[in-house]
Amino acid sequence: MTVAIGSSQKTLNNLFSFSSLATTLSTSILGASPSSSSSSSNSSSTISTLTNYSPSPSLSSSSTVTLTRFNHRRSSFDYGNDDDNIDNTGFKSEKLPVAGLSNLGNTCYMNSVLQALFATKPFRDYIMAHHENGQLYSALSRLFKEMSSSIRHGHVNPSQFRSTFIQLESKFNGCEQQDAQEFLSYVINDLHDELNKPKSRSRSNNTMIEPKSAQEAWSIYRSRYDDSKLVDIFVGQYASVIKCSYCGNESTCWDPFWDLPLPVPRNRNRIDIDECIAEFTAAEILDGNEQPFCSRCKQHRRSTKRLSIVRSPKILVIHLKKFSNNGYKLSSDINVNQQIRIDNGSTTMATYELYGCVCHHGYLSRSGHYTAYCQYDQQRWYHCDDQKVRDCTNSFSMATLKDSYVLFYRQQQLDHHYSSRL
Repeated sequence: MTVAIGSSQKTLNNLFSFSSLATTLSTSILGASPSSSSSSSNSSSTISTLTNYSPSPSLSSSSTVTLTRFNHRRSSFDYGNDDDNIDNTGFKSEKLPVAGLSNLGNTCYMNSVLQALFATKPFRDYIMAHHENGQLYSALSRLFKEMSSSIRHGHVNPSQFRSTFIQLESKFNGCEQQDAQEFLSYVINDLHDELNKPKSRSRSNNTMIEPKSAQEAWSIYRSRYDDSKLVDIFVGQYASVIKCSYCGNESTCWDPFWDLPLPVPRNRNRIDIDECIAEFTAAEILDGNEQPFCSRCKQHRRSTKRLSIVRSPKILVIHLKKFSNNGYKLSSDINVNQQIRIDNGSTTMATYELYGCVCHHGYLSRSGHYTAYCQYDQQRWYHCDDQKVRDCTNSFSMATLKDSYVLFYRQQQLDHHYSSRL
């Protein structure tokens, strides 16, 4: 599998809290299920088998992090100079594509994610144009419509949406700073639960099925577990191959993902995004207590695991795991690429274009400040800092995103270059 950044290609050895690993559909050559790191604090979550499948986006946790109360101030961070004149209300005199959001007390994490979701056109169009049941869906639909219609009248107060959300997720109540990626996972998870309409969920379908291909595994996943519009937008599929180091037997599992939780290499001043992808897909040694059971050897054996993407989502969400277990952020700056290309195994090459980024400014996961950079019209970039939204196109560059935490890419094209498929 290869990922090309710009015009260059780099070979990946081995590739959505979103963190977002779901059902394991196994060929059962090796019986154990692989595990994957998936939270903002680099904690591990075990990929469940089909019979133990949890049919929703996985959630990141930072339970090992001590909560730190953050007294929100208007930001002292330097975001660069405004490109145009701003009136005395803090808004540009020309029409902006979206209104800002009031900070309700350390809710910059929420505001930045909501702005990035608003910039996600297929998601925004679905939320605003469709009339579905569900209290969170309705609350978000109202908020998006306010954000769209209030651009000349100041910022929007998102308190009604927040009240609805914390009725479902009480852990976000209070004034403590929260993790933006974790909030994103919970919002998508709860919306998906409201909209999920799988075609069949009878008890007879709870038996283990051993799919023989990625397409078969995907069909089972969509028909039995997750079938909402959000799956169409955000969910991709990866293949996990476990190889017995003793006899060479291989087992392939196909799993959906809602985002890619990319590890950030330590002790590096500056890192390219493709290095993070390569780290995520690198061969992993399964040894000791992690040894899977080999069906040929009839015992647990030391093995290797490799990951590769076989189905690219329309919207690719990348979560950079920049926080250590004690809540401190790794000091490495990330070189974000405006365009990335992902080779989907033997058949297709997906090209993605960056359109949104949630940035964390500070040193601790439960403090600091969140802002978002969003591209609403595929031409101009806007900086969203709570109630203030400004056009920053003239001063914007990829270097602006050195504090990036969650990246949003839209698929530009899907090139079919081979005839076979996994």
